[in-house]
Amino acid sequence: MSETTALALNIQALTTQAGQLKVAMEIDHDKLREALHPYTHDFAALQLAAKQLVVNDEKSNQICIELLNLAFDKQKGFESIWARFKDPLNKARKVVLDLEKKTAGAAEDTKTLLSSKSAAYLRACQIAKQETERKLSRLANTERARLEREAEEAMMDGNVDEAQFKLAESQMIIAPTLPDLPVTTGARITPKYRATVHDVTAVLKAIVEGRVPLMHEVRGEQRALAVIDQVVLNALVSRLGPGLKIPGVVIEEDVQVAADRRSA
Repeated sequence: MSETTALALNIQALTTQAGQLKVAMEIDHDKLREALHPYTHDFAALQLAAKQLVVNDEKSNQICIELLNLAFDKQKGFESIWARFKDPLNKARKVVLDLEKKTAGAAEDTKTLLSSKSAAYLRACQIAKQETERKLSRLANTERARLEREAEEAMMDGNVDEAQFKLAESQMIIAPTLPDLPVTTGARITPKYRATVHDVTAVLKAIVEGRVPLMHEVRGEQRALAVIDQVVLNALVSRLGPGLKIPGVVIEEDVQVAADRRSA
Protein backbone atom coordinates (compact mmCIF):
# COMPACT_ATOMS: atom_id res chain seq x y z
CA MET A 1 0.00 0.00 0.00
CA SER A 2 1.44 3.39 -1.01
CA GLU A 3 1.80 6.24 1.48
CA THR A 4 -0.78 8.25 -0.51
CA THR A 5 -3.32 5.41 -0.27
CA ALA A 6 -2.64 4.95 3.44
CA LEU A 7 -3.07 8.67 4.02
CA ALA A 8 -6.38 8.68 2.11
CA LEU A 9 -7.65 5.78 4.24
CA ASN A 10 -6.65 7.63 7.41
CA ILE A 11 -8.48 10.74 6.24
CA GLN A 12 -11.53 8.55 5.51
CA ALA A 13 -11.25 7.11 9.02
CA LEU A 14 -11.18 10.64 10.43
CA THR A 15 -14.34 11.50 8.47
CA THR A 16 -16.04 8.41 9.90
CA GLN A 17 -14.95 9.34 13.43
CA ALA A 18 -16.19 12.90 12.91
CA GLY A 19 -19.63 11.54 11.93
CA GLN A 20 -19.74 9.30 14.98
CA LEU A 21 -18.60 12.19 17.13
CA LYS A 22 -21.39 14.38 15.81
CA VAL A 23 -23.97 11.71 16.67
CA ALA A 24 -22.46 11.15 20.11
CA MET A 25 -22.52 14.84 20.93
CA GLU A 26 -26.21 15.24 20.08
CA ILE A 27 -27.32 15.55 23.67
CA ASP A 28 -30.82 14.81 24.86
CA HIS A 29 -30.88 17.04 27.94
CA ASP A 30 -33.80 15.25 29.58
CA LYS A 31 -32.19 11.82 29.20
CA LEU A 32 -28.85 13.15 30.38
CA ARG A 33 -30.45 14.73 33.43
CA GLU A 34 -32.26 11.46 34.16
CA ALA A 35 -29.01 9.48 33.84
CA LEU A 36 -27.15 11.87 36.12
CA HIS A 37 -29.86 12.00 38.78
CA PRO A 38 -28.76 8.94 40.83
CA TYR A 39 -25.29 10.46 41.16
CA THR A 40 -26.14 14.15 41.53
CA HIS A 41 -28.83 13.29 44.11
CA ASP A 42 -27.47 14.09 47.57
CA PHE A 43 -24.03 14.76 46.09
CA ALA A 44 -23.95 18.31 47.49
CA ALA A 45 -24.87 16.89 50.90
CA LEU A 46 -22.03 14.37 50.59
CA GLN A 47 -19.55 17.12 49.75
CA LEU A 48 -20.75 19.22 52.69
CA ALA A 49 -20.56 16.25 55.06
CA ALA A 50 -17.01 15.50 53.91
CA LYS A 51 -15.95 19.11 54.55
CA GLN A 52 -17.58 19.31 57.97
CA LEU A 53 -16.53 15.85 59.22
CA VAL A 54 -13.99 15.82 62.04
CA VAL A 55 -12.21 12.47 62.36
CA ASN A 56 -11.02 12.03 65.95
CA ASP A 57 -12.15 8.55 67.05
CA GLU A 58 -13.05 5.11 65.68
CA LYS A 59 -16.70 5.99 65.11
CA SER A 60 -15.97 9.16 63.14
CA ASN A 61 -13.25 7.35 61.19
CA GLN A 62 -15.79 4.64 60.20
CA ILE A 63 -18.20 7.37 59.06
CA CYS A 64 -15.30 8.83 57.03
CA ILE A 65 -14.71 5.45 55.33
CA GLU A 66 -18.43 5.09 54.53
CA LEU A 67 -18.48 8.56 52.97
CA LEU A 68 -15.32 7.67 51.06
CA ASN A 69 -17.04 4.66 49.50
CA LEU A 70 -20.09 6.76 48.65
CA ALA A 71 -17.81 9.25 46.91
CA PHE A 72 -16.20 6.31 45.07
CA ASP A 73 -19.64 5.20 43.81
CA LYS A 74 -20.50 8.75 42.70
CA GLN A 75 -17.18 9.05 40.84
CA LYS A 76 -17.66 5.76 38.98
CA GLY A 77 -21.21 6.74 38.04
CA PHE A 78 -20.19 10.12 36.68
CA GLU A 79 -17.28 8.57 34.76
CA SER A 80 -19.55 5.96 33.13
CA ILE A 81 -21.86 8.70 31.85
CA TRP A 82 -19.15 11.02 30.54
CA ALA A 83 -17.39 8.07 28.87
CA ARG A 84 -20.14 8.23 26.23
CA PHE A 85 -18.75 11.60 25.18
CA LYS A 86 -15.07 10.95 25.94
CA ASP A 87 -14.73 7.72 23.94
CA PRO A 88 -15.64 9.15 20.50
CA LEU A 89 -13.57 12.25 21.28
CA ASN A 90 -10.56 10.11 22.16
CA LYS A 91 -10.99 7.96 19.04
CA ALA A 92 -11.18 11.04 16.83
CA ARG A 93 -8.17 12.52 18.61
CA LYS A 94 -6.19 9.32 18.03
CA VAL A 95 -6.95 9.44 14.30
CA VAL A 96 -5.96 13.13 14.11
CA LEU A 97 -2.71 12.51 16.00
CA ASP A 98 -1.93 9.59 13.70
CA LEU A 99 -2.54 11.76 10.64
CA GLU A 100 -0.40 14.52 12.14
CA LYS A 101 2.42 12.01 12.75
CA LYS A 102 2.24 10.71 9.17
CA THR A 103 2.27 14.21 7.65
CA ALA A 104 3.70 16.96 9.88
CA GLY A 105 5.72 14.36 11.81
CA ALA A 106 7.19 12.95 8.60
CA ALA A 107 8.06 16.49 7.45
CA GLU A 108 9.75 17.13 10.81
CA ASP A 109 11.76 13.90 10.43
CA THR A 110 12.84 14.99 6.94
CA LYS A 111 13.88 18.41 8.30
CA THR A 112 15.89 16.74 11.06
CA LEU A 113 17.62 14.43 8.56
CA LEU A 114 18.57 17.29 6.23
CA SER A 115 19.62 19.52 9.11
CA SER A 116 21.87 16.78 10.54
CA LYS A 117 23.50 16.22 7.14
CA SER A 118 24.21 19.94 6.71
CA ALA A 119 25.47 20.19 10.30
CA ALA A 120 27.78 17.19 9.75
CA TYR A 121 29.24 18.86 6.65
CA LEU A 122 29.74 22.17 8.47
CA ARG A 123 31.35 20.38 11.45
CA ALA A 124 33.73 18.65 9.03
CA CYS A 125 34.56 22.05 7.47
CA GLN A 126 35.19 23.51 10.94
CA ILE A 127 37.46 20.62 11.93
CA ALA A 128 39.39 20.90 8.65
CA LYS A 129 39.75 24.66 9.16
CA GLN A 130 41.09 24.20 12.70
CA GLU A 131 43.55 21.52 11.57
CA THR A 132 44.78 23.69 8.69
CA GLU A 133 45.19 26.67 11.04
CA ARG A 134 47.25 24.52 13.42
CA LYS A 135 49.52 23.43 10.54
CA LEU A 136 49.91 27.01 9.32
CA SER A 137 50.70 28.12 12.86
CA ARG A 138 53.41 25.43 13.16
CA LEU A 139 54.89 26.48 9.79
CA ALA A 140 54.85 30.15 10.82
CA ASN A 141 56.59 29.33 14.12
CA THR A 142 59.23 27.28 12.28
CA GLU A 143 59.88 30.03 9.74
CA ARG A 144 59.98 32.70 12.44
CA ALA A 145 62.50 30.66 14.46
CA ARG A 146 64.66 30.20 11.34
CA LEU A 147 64.74 33.95 10.63
CA GLU A 148 65.50 34.71 14.28
CA ARG A 149 68.44 32.27 14.19
CA GLU A 150 69.73 33.83 10.98
CA ALA A 151 69.38 37.30 12.53
CA GLU A 152 71.35 36.15 15.57
CA GLU A 153 74.08 34.65 13.35
CA ALA A 154 74.27 37.82 11.26
CA MET A 155 74.59 39.91 14.43
CA MET A 156 77.39 37.65 15.67
CA ASP A 157 79.13 38.11 12.29
CA GLY A 158 78.80 41.88 12.60
CA ASN A 159 76.19 42.25 9.85
CA VAL A 160 73.94 44.58 11.80
CA ASP A 161 71.79 45.70 8.88
CA GLU A 162 71.18 42.13 7.75
CA ALA A 163 70.42 41.08 11.33
CA GLN A 164 67.88 43.87 11.78
CA PHE A 165 66.29 43.02 8.42
CA LYS A 166 66.00 39.33 9.33
CA LEU A 167 64.56 40.18 12.74
CA ALA A 168 61.97 42.54 11.24
CA GLU A 169 61.12 39.89 8.64
CA SER A 170 60.59 37.27 11.37
CA GLN A 171 58.16 39.53 13.21
CA MET A 172 56.08 39.81 10.06
CA ILE A 173 55.55 36.03 9.86
CA ILE A 174 52.00 35.49 11.13
CA ALA A 175 49.79 32.49 10.44
CA PRO A 176 46.77 33.57 8.39
CA THR A 177 43.25 33.35 9.81
CA LEU A 178 41.08 31.23 7.54
CA PRO A 179 37.50 32.28 6.70
CA ASP A 180 34.65 31.01 8.87
CA LEU A 181 32.08 28.40 7.87
CA PRO A 182 30.94 28.39 4.22
CA VAL A 183 28.35 31.05 3.47
CA THR A 184 24.92 29.40 3.16
CA THR A 185 21.72 31.06 1.95
CA GLY A 186 18.26 29.97 3.07
CA ALA A 187 19.34 28.72 6.47
CA ARG A 188 20.09 30.17 9.89
CA ILE A 189 23.34 28.68 11.22
CA THR A 190 23.90 28.99 14.96
CA PRO A 191 26.93 27.53 16.77
CA LYS A 192 25.79 25.15 19.51
CA TYR A 193 27.66 23.40 22.27
CA ARG A 194 26.75 20.19 24.06
CA ALA A 195 27.83 19.14 27.53
CA THR A 196 27.85 15.44 28.41
CA VAL A 197 28.49 14.09 31.91
CA HIS A 198 31.09 11.32 31.77
CA ASP A 199 31.85 11.21 35.50
CA VAL A 200 28.92 11.92 37.85
CA THR A 201 31.11 11.46 40.93
CA ALA A 202 33.55 14.13 39.71
CA VAL A 203 30.71 16.61 39.15
CA LEU A 204 29.27 15.97 42.62
CA LYS A 205 32.74 16.27 44.19
CA ALA A 206 33.26 19.64 42.49
CA ILE A 207 29.91 20.87 43.84
CA VAL A 208 30.63 19.64 47.39
CA GLU A 209 34.08 21.26 47.35
CA GLY A 210 32.57 24.55 46.19
CA ARG A 211 34.45 24.65 42.88
CA VAL A 212 31.16 24.54 40.97
CA PRO A 213 27.96 26.23 42.28
CA LEU A 214 24.98 23.96 42.88
CA MET A 215 22.36 26.59 41.91
CA HIS A 216 22.30 28.41 38.57
CA GLU A 217 19.85 30.85 37.01
CA VAL A 218 18.00 29.35 34.05
CA ARG A 219 15.35 31.46 32.32
CA GLY A 220 14.79 33.66 35.32
CA GLU A 221 14.65 30.94 37.98
CA GLN A 222 17.22 29.26 40.20
CA ARG A 223 17.75 25.60 39.31
CA ALA A 224 20.07 22.94 40.71
CA LEU A 225 22.83 21.53 38.50
CA ALA A 226 22.51 18.14 40.22
CA VAL A 227 19.00 16.82 40.99
CA ILE A 228 18.04 13.68 42.89
CA ASP A 229 15.88 11.38 40.75
CA GLN A 230 12.67 11.19 42.80
CA VAL A 231 11.50 8.11 40.88
CA VAL A 232 14.60 6.21 41.99
CA LEU A 233 14.26 7.53 45.55
CA ASN A 234 10.59 6.47 45.69
CA ALA A 235 11.50 3.00 44.40
CA LEU A 236 14.21 2.63 47.05
CA VAL A 237 11.99 3.73 49.95
CA SER A 238 9.17 1.50 48.65
CA ARG A 239 11.55 -1.45 48.63
CA LEU A 240 13.49 -0.75 51.84
CA GLY A 241 11.08 1.37 53.90
CA PRO A 242 12.72 2.66 57.10
CA GLY A 243 15.79 0.58 56.25
CA LEU A 244 16.79 3.12 53.60
CA LYS A 245 19.82 4.98 54.93
CA ILE A 246 21.05 7.88 52.78
CA PRO A 247 22.70 10.96 54.36
CA GLY A 248 20.43 13.98 53.96
CA VAL A 249 17.32 11.88 53.26
CA VAL A 250 14.55 11.73 55.90
CA ILE A 251 12.16 8.76 55.86
CA GLU A 252 8.61 9.64 56.94
CA GLU A 253 5.85 7.09 57.46
CA ASP A 254 2.43 7.86 56.02
CA VAL A 255 -0.87 6.04 55.53
CA GLN A 256 -2.88 5.89 52.33
CA VAL A 257 -6.63 5.23 52.53
CA ALA A 258 -8.65 4.18 49.47
CA ALA A 259 -12.25 3.07 48.96
CA ASP A 260 -12.75 -0.72 49.06
CA ARG A 261 -16.22 -1.97 48.09
CA ARG A 262 -15.08 -5.57 48.55
CA SER A 263 -15.20 -5.19 52.34
CA ALA A 264 -18.49 -3.28 52.31
